[in-house]
Amino acid sequence: MYQYIVFHLTNNIKKILFIFTFMFFSVIGFNLSKCIYNIYNPVVIAFSVDNNYALFIPVTIKSIEKHSNPNRLYKIFVLGNKISDKNAQNILKLQSKNIKIKIININDYVVKEKIDTFRTLMHINTATYYRFFIPEILKDYKKALYLEADQILLDDVAHLFDTNLNNQSLGVIPQPQYQGTQSQSWQHYCRHTLKMTNHEVYFNAGVLVMNLEKLRKNHFRKKALELAQTKNFTYLDQDILNFMFSNDCTVISHAWNVEIFILRQKPKYTTPKLIHFTAYYKPWNTSKPNQNSFPYSDLFWEYARQTDSYNDILNLATKK
Repeated sequence: MYQYIVFHLTNNIKKILFIFTFMFFSVIGFNLSKCIYNIYNPVVIAFSVDNNYALFIPVTIKSIEKHSNPNRLYKIFVLGNKISDKNAQNILKLQSKNIKIKIININDYVVKEKIDTFRTLMHINTATYYRFFIPEILKDYKKALYLEADQILLDDVAHLFDTNLNNQSLGVIPQPQYQGTQSQSWQHYCRHTLKMTNHEVYFNAGVLVMNLEKLRKNHFRKKALELAQTKNFTYLDQDILNFMFSNDCTVISHAWNVEIFILRQKPKYTTPKLIHFTAYYKPWNTSKPNQNSFPYSDLFWEYARQTDSYNDILNLATKK
């Protein structure tokens, strides 16, 4: 009887140990696999700026850092032209264990393609065309997220980067319908000039998930630059991108590109994950610290205070 009890007890202990060992190594294996995935699948982010907007990039990066996943690697590339040493240093200071930053001088591309001769519009200068070089410059990557320096994040940007593009060239966020997009003239422009089958798909080009592999394969840079020189589009490179990709894009939630001037018209249309200070509604143009002139300007200043660019941004704001 004693031997029988010992035998069955021993077997039960072996089973329990086996189950425990299996579960332990399953968890370890899962976490290891996840860790390897995060290392070899970094969140690739690209900015393209001149020196004027390089001043504000640290604010955007601070907001990215705030919401980042500590187990994920974020690689940030700043494609710039004539960025001052001071602005460059303020950007590079924001590197951390999981956020790596590289500034790439694209002056040779600008000169070769004569970008400085391209059309501009109000506050939009020729630096807006720099994004056309991203697929070529980031040739070692298959995918990248394009952001701009007048944005702040309210969520982990890795979720946006991980969007399944379903082999489309771009992931885009259509502009929500507001007063300006309801006019017959705008709809006519989208249909006949931009060749769009649905004007409601028209997207703001300040947030893009880019299929770099496909864009390179289809000679995106060459085609886009040719259009910039031969077509008279209203909103410059943004219209070029809509002309090229309105039927080759994956639509993403409005939450990832909430434009302030639209939010002022439709304050409850979505829960923001990314705030975009489009048009004239820049915090440094229309507000000062402790002066919440429009939605989320106070949050911009909160992040700005955490950067070495703060005093320069503040000086710019006080001159307005």
